[in-house]
Amino acid sequence: MKKIFISIFSICLCVVCALGFIGCKSQDYGATTTDLTKVTANGGAATVYDGSLYFVNGTLENNGGNSGGKTLGSIYKVALQDDGTIAEDAAYTKVVDSLVGYDKGSITIIGNSLYYAMPGNGKNSKGETLYNKVKFMRKNLDNGAVQELYTTSKNEESAEVDYAYYVANEKVYLVVYEKTDKTLKSFTIDNGASQNFVKTDVQSVAFASNLGDSEQLDGAEKYIFYTMNCTSDAVDTSTNRLFRIAPSGEYDTLLIDDVSVSLEGVYANKLIVSVEYGTSPNNVTEVYALSVDKNTTYETYTLSNGNSKNVNPEVLKYVISNKSYDKTLYLEKDGKIATLFADNSTLRYEYYDENSTNAAVSYYITLSSAVKTMIGTYEYDSHLYLVYIDNNSSVCKIRVDFADQVDVNSVKPQSTTLSKTTATETTGNMLPKVINDYIYFFGKDSDSNVLLYRTNFLTPKEINDAKADDDPTKTDDATELAIKEATVVGGKNI
Repeated sequence: MKKIFISIFSICLCVVCALGFIGCKSQDYGATTTDLTKVTANGGAATVYDGSLYFVNGTLENNGGNSGGKTLGSIYKVALQDDGTIAEDAAYTKVVDSLVGYDKGSITIIGNSLYYAMPGNGKNSKGETLYNKVKFMRKNLDNGAVQELYTTSKNEESAEVDYAYYVANEKVYLVVYEKTDKTLKSFTIDNGASQNFVKTDVQSVAFASNLGDSEQLDGAEKYIFYTMNCTSDAVDTSTNRLFRIAPSGEYDTLLIDDVSVSLEGVYANKLIVSVEYGTSPNNVTEVYALSVDKNTTYETYTLSNGNSKNVNPEVLKYVISNKSYDKTLYLEKDGKIATLFADNSTLRYEYYDENSTNAAVSYYITLSSAVKTMIGTYEYDSHLYLVYIDNNSSVCKIRVDFADQVDVNSVKPQSTTLSKTTATETTGNMLPKVINDYIYFFGKDSDSNVLLYRTNFLTPKEINDAKADDDPTKTDDATELAIKEATVVGGKNI
C-alpha cells in the first residue's frame, strides 16, 4: 500500500495540461475562496464545517478495487447538535463516494471547498489501473462541483508523498514533496492550478503547521523549508544545505550551509532544527529554534578544526541541550519555545533559559505507560493538556502547563485514560484529531473493521462534577461515572 505522510493538512489541486499533468474536465466550480471562519479544525480524519461533522468513515485497503460505492473509506457528513453531540436518529449523507484518505492522508476544508486524496484510477498502456498513484481532488460544498486535481508521478506501492496547504495573500497553495523522486512542487489553486516552482534533489522538507495562516505578518509559518546535499567543494561532504522559500516561489534563500541539519518542524512561528556536529563516537546533536522572515539572511556556517561548527548565538537558540527525540512537540511559552518530549515512560518539559547555556528543565513526569503517539496539545479551561496514545493503545490526556519544578513537586499531574476503546495504529489509518472537546481516532470493532471513533476530552466524572448541585442529571452512581467505550462516529452500516 502506498505510504502518504501528511505534514499537517490534506491535499488538492487542479492541473493545466500544458504542465504535463492530468487534465481537468471543465466544470462550473466557481471562484476559489480562502475563508476559514466556518472551519473549527483542519486535517486528520474529520473536520467541522457549517455545523456539520465531515469525516472519513473508517478505512479500507487500497487494492485497486475500491473506486466507489463503498460505505467504509468514503466521506460522510452529519449535523452536530449545539452541545457537540450527534443525535441518535441523525441522518448521514455521503459526500464523496470513493476510497479517501488512505495511508495517513486527511481531509481539509478551505473556504467552501473540501480537499481530499484518493487512489489514482487512470490506466497505463497495458490497461492496468494506476491505483498506487495519489489523485488530489476537491469538491465545492455549495454547488457540488468536483474537480480532478494533481496526480503524483510514481505508481509504486513504496512511494512516499508529503504535502501541505498554505493560505496567503488571499490565495490557496498546494505544496507537494514526492520523496521517492526527491521533487518539491508548489501550485497556486484558483479555477485551475498553476505551477510556481519545482525543486529537484530535495532531501527533506518541513511544512507550516497551520496552513501558513499566521497572525504574524511574517515568520516561519509563511514558508516551506527544505534541505539539499552539500556542494561538491564542501569542506565536509556529509553535510547539507538548508533553504527557505515562500509557496509563491519568492524569497528562495540559502539559510545555513555545510552543517548536518535535520528538520524537526515549524512550531510557534519558528523553524526547529537539529544540528549534528563532531566526529563519531564524540558527535553531538543539539536542537535549535530559528526565527525566520522574508529578510532573514544568515552567515553560512563552515566546518573547521576537528569538524566542529561555528555557532552564531544570535541565530541558534537551544531547545534541547543534548539530543532530539522521536516523540516531540514544540510549544510557545511566554514568547519562548518550549519542548515537550517523551523518553520511554518519562514525559519531560523543557524551555530555553536566556540566562543559561543549557536548556532548563521545567519538569518531568513518570508515566505508568510509555507514550506511543503524541496526538497534540489541547487547551481547556485555561490549561494546556497533552493528548496521546500510550503503549496500551489507550487514548489519554495529561496536564502539561505547570510553571516550574516547585509546582510539579507539590501537585504531580496524573495521566487520565479517556476511553476503554483501544486505538488501532496500522497502515491505512489517518491522523487522530481533537475537535471541539472530542478526540477522533481509529479503532477496530468486533468484526475487525477499522472504524472512526470519538471520545469526549472530559471524563464522565469531570462532566458530572461541572454540573450544578441542583441539576437532576447529576449523579454519584459509580457505574455512570466510569470510563466507557468510545462512540463509533459512522460505522459500516450507515
